[in-house]
Amino acid sequence: MAHPMLRASTEMKKPRRGFTLTELMIVVAIVGILAALAIYGLRRYQQAAGTGEATSMLQGMRGAEENFRAENLTYGGCNAAGFVNNGTNAVAADFYPRALGALNDRKAAFDMAGTPAIEQCFRAVGFRSDGPVRFVYAAIAGPPGTALPTNPAGLFSMAMQNVNAPTEPWYILVAAGDRDNDGIRARLHTNSLYNEVHMEDDTE
Repeated sequence: MAHPMLRASTEMKKPRRGFTLTELMIVVAIVGILAALAIYGLRRYQQAAGTGEATSMLQGMRGAEENFRAENLTYGGCNAAGFVNNGTNAVAADFYPRALGALNDRKAAFDMAGTPAIEQCFRAVGFRSDGPVRFVYAAIAGPPGTALPTNPAGLFSMAMQNVNAPTEPWYILVAAGDRDNDGIRARLHTNSLYNEVHMEDDTE
């Protein structure tokens, strides 16, 4: 039987095991992967939040169009001259609450002093916002038998498909914004034929 002092001395001399270089490299790799996933998720969240206003507004405008049709048997389009329902494509001056060329990174009140015709049209169709908006909006509408514009407001690189002379009244709703004020616009559109919202440069 070993003496107690000798046994304690032997135990003290046992080397303590630390982390090997391989183990440390594995931990660093796992942390890096988790950080990359977190950054990707944050960017996706920021992108979704950036176009959240426009998506919400377009869905609200869809509901307003359906209510308008229930009362008037047609959809409502608006341009700088007021109400229009002949399938005419939108131009820069037909956006609301300010013209397309006046876009910047600031919000604007949802009214348009000095252009009462388009303001009255938006109110008549029922397009509303609960507060200031950063995007601008346009509404294009046409009767049955009139083809939809393949490039709403001339803003999109991808042409709309299957838009030849529908047998029902139709509308297209367009949103555009320049959230970082760099001259490149985020663009969105939806229409009465499809439920989805098409986006281009939505990260801008």
